[in-house]
Amino acid sequence: MIGVRTKSAGGWLVTETLVSMAILGVLMAALAMARSRTAEFNDYHMVRQRCLAAARAQLDSLAAAGRPIGDGDVRRLWPGVRVRVARADGAGDWAGLKRIEATAAARSRRRKVEVALCRYLPAGEGGKP
Repeated sequence: MIGVRTKSAGGWLVTETLVSMAILGVLMAALAMARSRTAEFNDYHMVRQRCLAAARAQLDSLAAAGRPIGDGDVRRLWPGVRVRVARADGAGDWAGLKRIEATAAARSRRRKVEVALCRYLPAGEGGKP
């Protein structure tokens, strides 16, 4: 019986194909999870950078112009970011100065991002009395 093949080789081929497909499916699922986590990580850091930029710009505006950036301009320049400014008298070595704190907040998917920056300014220069 030369040249006659048995059917047992066909069973191995099907088994190898199924195992290969299962491994490929697991790898694709892991890749999809990694891509999702990377996108979430990048989104968080992009929103954090927006908050930092908004808070720094608010402090710079107070130091240079003596007034904060308007809410409309903040919404236009940094969509989704809310900026709050708080003023207080300096204490200790900072007595006689005004402490200005700019807090910027936004949402990044499921997480809240909040950045607070402060600067001391002489009274009357954005620190106002």
